[in-house]
Amino acid sequence: MLISLKPRRRRTTAARRTAAMENLESRRLLTAALIQSETHAAIGAADLDAGLASTDDVENDPQSQGPVARIVNGDETTDFESVGIVNGGCTGTLISPTHVLTAAHCVESGGGGFIGNTQGTFTVNGQTYGTVRVTPHPQYNPNNFSAGFDLAIMELDRPVSGVQPSEIVRQAPQVGDILTLVGFGETGTSQSGSNFDFGTKHVGQTPLEQVTQNHLVWTLDNHSEANTAPGDSGGPAYVEINGQLFIAGVTSGGAGDAHGLGGESFDTRVDTLASWIDSVVGDTTPDPDPNPDPDPNPDPDPNPDPDPNPDPDPVQDDHPDAPGADATAILLDTSGAGSATGVLEEAGDRDVFSIDVAETSSVSVQLDGELDTYLRVYDADGNLIAENDDAGGTLNSALEATLDAGTYYISAGSYFDSEAGDYSVAVQATSVADPDDPDDPDPGTPPFDDAQHVDLNNNRGRVNGRLRNPGDTDVYSFTADSDGRMILTLRGRGDLDTVLTVFDAEGNEVAFNDDWRGTDSRVRLNVQAGETYYVQVSGYGDSVGRYRLNLRLRPNAVTANVSSFSATDSVFSGNRDWLLFGIR
Repeated sequence: MLISLKPRRRRTTAARRTAAMENLESRRLLTAALIQSETHAAIGAADLDAGLASTDDVENDPQSQGPVARIVNGDETTDFESVGIVNGGCTGTLISPTHVLTAAHCVESGGGGFIGNTQGTFTVNGQTYGTVRVTPHPQYNPNNFSAGFDLAIMELDRPVSGVQPSEIVRQAPQVGDILTLVGFGETGTSQSGSNFDFGTKHVGQTPLEQVTQNHLVWTLDNHSEANTAPGDSGGPAYVEINGQLFIAGVTSGGAGDAHGLGGESFDTRVDTLASWIDSVVGDTTPDPDPNPDPDPNPDPDPNPDPDPNPDPDPVQDDHPDAPGADATAILLDTSGAGSATGVLEEAGDRDVFSIDVAETSSVSVQLDGELDTYLRVYDADGNLIAENDDAGGTLNSALEATLDAGTYYISAGSYFDSEAGDYSVAVQATSVADPDDPDDPDPGTPPFDDAQHVDLNNNRGRVNGRLRNPGDTDVYSFTADSDGRMILTLRGRGDLDTVLTVFDAEGNEVAFNDDWRGTDSRVRLNVQAGETYYVQVSGYGDSVGRYRLNLRLRPNAVTANVSSFSATDSVFSGNRDWLLFGIR
């Protein structure tokens, strides 16, 4: 639901840094179904297996990374008749009598890919319509969420009567424009937090703070501004032009807490994708006067003079923009070192390099530049596995990860894809013992004092791991400094059927879940500052495979400052991974 409006100033780079914002991929907005499951999970400890969907995966939850967003600080409304509910958990807008504009992540299927042409629904004006065609934007990539193109169009099985469709904007919005946000997502305020509800239309306003190549961006700066939250995904952000509202953006995602001050949100721009929308729907520009006056001064010249001010030649990119066979190779020498330089020629540019890791290694990557850099690492299939914005108190980026042998891709970019400039990349790969080797020594039973430390500020509470053999375990540790509600979500890949158990410092079981959604697991429990807990990750039966663990702390009063996270291997009663976290 929408949050209320306040006057907003555009942030400087320094201000953005102190706000500790997460990247675009970090908070894809959840679908309503996930909101409902979270509400159910909040009933009590007996329902710990129901839980709230994580905002950093629609697997990835958006949405888990499905997605859902909602209007924070907004007001209930019966206006905006063209805005309705999409697929029972998102928002969308009627842009022709038979076409609905929404977010591409709202039409993703649970098993990857997208729903079928006849599997969509749109509820508006008290009526529910089916679909005959569902068309996501062809350049939408759920594994590169911040690249944009998060749009989809659903063609309905019959025309909607009694509702005037909304028109899309065809000119670039400007910083300072007032965005009118509409959606059916979670209500609540920036002072009281989320109400964990869905299905009531709300409206709110916020000033537009940044216009990038693909997104409209704003931050919830005070309690009178509005923001989007789970359930609002796919909904419109209107701008007013000559007294008429036009759709300027489609709710997509954000970073941080949608209901907390400092939460940053972004919409997919509509004006830059208007030609694609027209190609699917037909031109949505209002019909011209059917009887126009003849041109009093027709141009008789069939060969007009050439443009005296032709557009300049397109910028030549020095490196490919996406993972793949064309990426520029960084060759590692016998010591495992390699480097490269390049230029981000314009805002929105990214340069991608490939490296080949010969054996399991600890790989460190440093990205320095004359700009606010942003570093991403992808696996051979183009899946994002690590990223970093700022490191060492600077605007440069750095990260370290243990990687198996194989090909990986390094993406050099800027914060929010908003800057251009020169940069350099340095890589160092150092061979290490396989952390998942079942022959590694048993680190013992809880507590795991020798848990390997992982910097949570660089990983956003997200850890990737792998149960390689039955009986294999990993141990992670992290620290926080606030009382609150801890939400732990464990998602397996491939054949891994996950099991999640939480113990207190004395080894007493305090929470357990096997199947929360399919073979994924989730628990929620109250934690106290200064207390230590263990999180056990295991595979049901003999199942093995890769997993992703998300840990999110909802402070009772103030925002937690999660400062560390650690991991190690162990063998403990079967195929399980242990994670240690403490609250101080």
